Amino acid sequence: MTGKPDDIVVSAERATATSSIDRKVYIVGRDLQATTGSVADILHNLPSVEVDALGNISLRGDSNVQLLIDGKSSTSLSSANRGEVLQQLPADTIESIEVITNPSARFKPDGSAGLINIVTKKNRKPGRSGTAKASVGTDGRFNLGATQAYRAGKLSLNASFSLKRYVPYSPFTDTRSRLDPVSGEAINSDQHGYVNARRLSEIGTLDIDYDLTKADRLSAGATYNSRLGTPELHEYNRITGAATGVIADFDRIGRGHERETNSEATAKYRHSFAVKGHEFTLDLRRGEATETQSRRFVNTYRTPAGPSTIDQESPHTDEIEYELTAEYAQPFAGGAKLLLGYDVDRDDQNYDSRGDDIDPSTNVSTVNPGFTNRFAYASTVHALYGTYELHLGKKLTALTGLRFEATGTDVNQITSGVNTHSDYYRLYPTLHLEYARSEHSTVRLSYSHRIVRPDADALNPYPLFQNPINLRSGNPRLKPQETDAFEASYAYAAHGMNWELTPYLRASTNVFTSVSRQISPTVLLTTQDNLGKSTAAGLEFTGSGKFNAALAYNVSGSLYYNRIDAANIGIAGVRSAVGYSAKANLDYKATKKDFLQFSIDYSGRRLIPQGYRLPAASANFGYRRQLRPGLAAVFTVTDITDTLKDRIVLDTGTVHDVASLRRGPRGINFALVWTFGANAKAANSKFDYSE
Repeated sequence: MTGKPDDIVVSAERATATSSIDRKVYIVGRDLQATTGSVADILHNLPSVEVDALGNISLRGDSNVQLLIDGKSSTSLSSANRGEVLQQLPADTIESIEVITNPSARFKPDGSAGLINIVTKKNRKPGRSGTAKASVGTDGRFNLGATQAYRAGKLSLNASFSLKRYVPYSPFTDTRSRLDPVSGEAINSDQHGYVNARRLSEIGTLDIDYDLTKADRLSAGATYNSRLGTPELHEYNRITGAATGVIADFDRIGRGHERETNSEATAKYRHSFAVKGHEFTLDLRRGEATETQSRRFVNTYRTPAGPSTIDQESPHTDEIEYELTAEYAQPFAGGAKLLLGYDVDRDDQNYDSRGDDIDPSTNVSTVNPGFTNRFAYASTVHALYGTYELHLGKKLTALTGLRFEATGTDVNQITSGVNTHSDYYRLYPTLHLEYARSEHSTVRLSYSHRIVRPDADALNPYPLFQNPINLRSGNPRLKPQETDAFEASYAYAAHGMNWELTPYLRASTNVFTSVSRQISPTVLLTTQDNLGKSTAAGLEFTGSGKFNAALAYNVSGSLYYNRIDAANIGIAGVRSAVGYSAKANLDYKATKKDFLQFSIDYSGRRLIPQGYRLPAASANFGYRRQLRPGLAAVFTVTDITDTLKDRIVLDTGTVHDVASLRRGPRGINFALVWTFGANAKAANSKFDYSE
C-alpha cells in the first residue's frame, strides 16, 4: 500500500475500503456479522470472495488463494485445514482484510487468484483498554471473548482469548447414474445423510513490543489454537440396476473424536534510520499444526442381507514450518522507494493414516493395509526479491518488482518405499501502474506471474476412504500450476458516490483439478490432475453511496468467463461458460443508538472440468443497539431463507453425478459487547455515518 493522500476511498460490501496501487483494504468494523460470527462470515461478505459449505475460500471463483495473518504465512491456514480454522476464528479480533489479486514481488507468488491478508487488531494507544464479549446462538453455539491492550513508556502489550462452541450440521445428498461397461445396464446410486460435529475451540494470542531506543524495537508474539470435536455421520445408501433391481442397500453410522492444535511463535527486530521509511527488519517464525482423529463406523446391510461390519479410521498429521525474513527499505527524493528482501521457508509434513477392520463379536481390530500408510513431505524455498516504486510526474506512479525462488522438495511414500526429490528455479516479475486522471478518478494496471504448488496430501497416491461409494487419492505426478495475471481498474469518487470497475484476465497452464472416474460398479475414485490450459476473465464492479444521512448502500458484482481445455485428461473439446455474481447491502442508522443491516448475495453457475457448480444465494440481517456508553447488544441472522447449499454436477459422458451439501441451518445469534478504556469512545461512534 502506498499510503498516498490521493488514494481513492470506496465503500465495499459492509466494509469501508481503501484502494491503492496494489491492494484493497476492507475495514470490517461496520459489519455486524463481525460481532457474532467468524472470519469466514466476514470473508463471505467481501466483493470477489466466496466461501463454500466447508469454509473454504475462493477468489473470483479460484480456490488457489494464499492466506496470510498480519502479512505472514501460518501453519493454521494450510490448505488442509483452513476452512475449519476460518470458521472458528472470531471475527471481532480482526481490524481489516486486505485483498490483493495481483501481489507485488514482496509477497510469495503462491496462489493463482492472489492473496488475502487478515490483519488483527493491535491497540497502541497509551494506557489500558479492552473489550469483553459474550454471544449465544441457535444449536447450542456460544462465543466468549476478551481483548486487553496496555501501553506505558517503551512497552506495548496486546492479548486476546476466545472460547467458542459451534455445531456445524451439514445435510448432504449424492445421486449418481452410470452405464455398466460390460453389461450396458444403467446403475443408479442414491446417498443421503448428515454430518453433525460438535466442536469447542480455544484461541489465545499475545503480542509484545519493546522499544530499546527511539530507533530500535524488539517484538515477540505467540498464538495458540486448540479445537476438540465429536463428529457424527449418518449416511444411507441404495444402489439399483435398471434390470437387476436393488444391488445394495445399507446404512453407515459413524462417531469419533478429533483434536487439532496450532501454535505460532514470532520474533522481530526493527531498526529505523533517521529518514522516515528507511528501516531494516528481521523476522523469525515457527509454526506447528497437529491433528489426531479417530472415527468408528458401523455398516448395516439390508441388501444383500448379511451381518453388520465395523471399520475404523485413525489419521494423524503433523506440520512444522520455519521462516526467516530480512528486509531493507529506503526512500529516495521525489517519493521513490526501494525494498530488498530475502526469505527462506522450510516446511515439514508427516501423515500417518491407519485403517482397521473391527470384529463385531470380539472387538478385535485388524489393520487394513489398503487404507494404512505413512507419508512425508518436505520443501525448502529460498527467495530473493526487490521492488522499486517511483513517481513519473505528478500523476503517474510505477511499482516494479522481481522475485527469484529456488525450490527443493522431497516426497517420501514411506509405506511403499518410494522417494522422489526435485529442484526448480523460477523468476516472478510484477508491475503495477497508477495514473491519477483527476481529483476524483484513478486508473490502475498490473501484471504478475503466479505459481500454485501441489499440497502434500495431493501427492500421496494411497487411497483415502471417504465412504463405501467414494475414494480419494493423490497424484505424485502433479506439476506446479503457473499463471499470468493481468488486471486493470478505474475508480471514481465524487458527490458521495464511490465506484470501481475492474477487468481481469488469468491464463494458466497445468491447472489443478479434481478428476473422478468409476473404478467398480459402485465406487467412484476422485484424484487430482493437471489440465492442459485454462483461461479466466471477468469484469468486476463495486459501488457505494448514501440515499440520505441515515441510509447507505453497497453493491458489488462480477461478469465472468471461463474456458477449459482438458483434452489431456480425456475430455474432448474446449468447454467454456459465462456467469455472474452479485452482492448488495443496506445500512440504516435508525437513531443515534440503533443500527440495522440487510444483505443478499448470489453466486452464479461456474464451470469445472468435468461439469459445473450450480448457483447459490443467501441473505443476512443484523441489528445493533447501544445500551449505554461502552455497552452494546447485537442480534444477527445468517441465511435468513435457510436454503444456502453447495451443489456440484459431474457429467463425464459415462457418469452423471449430482452432489449437494448444506452449510447448516439458519444461524440466529445474540451478543453483548463491553468496550472499556481508550477504545470505548471509538466503539460508541463506530456506526455514525456523519463522521
